[in-house]
Amino acid sequence: MRWWAMVAFGLCAGCAGLGDQVPLGSEGLGRLDVVASEDESFPVSVPSAFGSLRGYLVVPEDPWSDSGREIKLPVVVVKAKDPAPGLPPVLRLAGGPGLSGLSAAAYPGAYPWTANRDFIILGQRGTQGASPELICSEYYDALGADRSQQISAAQLCRDRYTAQEIALSAYHSAASARDIEALRQALGAEQLSLYGGSYGTRLALTYARDYPDHVASMVLDSVLPHDVSYDDESPRNLRDALNAVGEACAADPGCAADFPDVFERFMAALDQARSEPWQVDLPTGEVVSLTDSDLALLVNIGSSAGVASAPKVMDAIARRDAEVATSLIGQEGRRTPFAWGMRLSFWCSEDAPFGPEADDARVPRFASLNGTVVPPEVCAVWDVPQRPLAEKQPTTASIPTLIIAGALDPVTPPRWAKQAAGTLSRSHVVIVPYGRHVETNNWSGDGCAMAIADTFFSDEQAFLSDSSGATACLSERQGPNFQRR
Repeated sequence: MRWWAMVAFGLCAGCAGLGDQVPLGSEGLGRLDVVASEDESFPVSVPSAFGSLRGYLVVPEDPWSDSGREIKLPVVVVKAKDPAPGLPPVLRLAGGPGLSGLSAAAYPGAYPWTANRDFIILGQRGTQGASPELICSEYYDALGADRSQQISAAQLCRDRYTAQEIALSAYHSAASARDIEALRQALGAEQLSLYGGSYGTRLALTYARDYPDHVASMVLDSVLPHDVSYDDESPRNLRDALNAVGEACAADPGCAADFPDVFERFMAALDQARSEPWQVDLPTGEVVSLTDSDLALLVNIGSSAGVASAPKVMDAIARRDAEVATSLIGQEGRRTPFAWGMRLSFWCSEDAPFGPEADDARVPRFASLNGTVVPPEVCAVWDVPQRPLAEKQPTTASIPTLIIAGALDPVTPPRWAKQAAGTLSRSHVVIVPYGRHVETNNWSGDGCAMAIADTFFSDEQAFLSDSSGATACLSERQGPNFQRR
């Protein structure tokens, strides 16, 4: 089974004289090759209502070797409609790791700061639209299969990339931070404001650590600090989020009447399934045995719709309702252009090696769940070296920073937001009631988190001095529209 975010550079004014390259900065970390506005081969188009520049950032694949091999990363600069002097551009850093985030360029109006400052979207190394793309779709296809098939899929991708002379060890956060610095220099920007979601926050923190003088401010939505072990903590994160959903249901009279004590009954059902697995007959004739970890993962709260249905699903599990379980087993999310190869390079070098126990023998913290994102046998096949221990040290900085956390986020919990703020002396944490993962990108929501981010970017000092007006929308948020029995 399978379960599953300035001052105008003057670029347009100077485009006629640029030829096909934007000049390098003094250090020459890379170059920006501009593509023609009518070029339809570029991965994303920008609405005609916005001025824009598109191109490829060309940088060394491994900046710390003399291989000479270069890679290309897609870049879009959406020009401000009415540029405000003194405001640095906002650079968007997508999550994953493995998402390019280029789709933001197709909907720039969703980001309110495009009204008065330039908005930069960088497709990270190894993601869709870059050259090379480390998509490794074989690994995605094997995720619902047994471990041996996952290992074989990873080996197949590694062999293919190695034959292409791709340096898989060069796809990590420090290299991506250097890419950002190369882009800053190529564009001629003195500073950048960083907007990261999920893994993009880790990359933003890495850049802030390595190039602090060039960061004007940061908005970190659903932060992934350096000094956490995602593998080790993710089971607890899921439990805490499900408990928060249960508390929200208890506070809703209708939900509480339909599903009383739903989280407690759900947890009791998981305890029972640990010793007495639940046998469920599928329409295919297959009989599956659901343990406590299987049942825990049937409650998907990764979306607003998932949160709305969560109490009903937890109640069905507590009652061992086979019809509901059958309807959920085997459901898969929409396939996205996710770069699984890039994800493997990051995880196997920068996260998995630093957990307390990077194997299946770790002590479970919730429903016998093992939080390991990439099995150690797969990392052994992928065979990239461990990053230095310094990569796990928190970023210490005085950069104005807004940290946003969703109260119902099962991936990057609010406590991580508070942990990250501990070493960012000029930071402010906003916990969004009933918020989910990367709440600023909750396009079906009320827009509160995005409005707060925009207010922060407009005047960081004023926000840090008094955020009460900017965050007033939080008190107006309504609880989830829970499904009824």
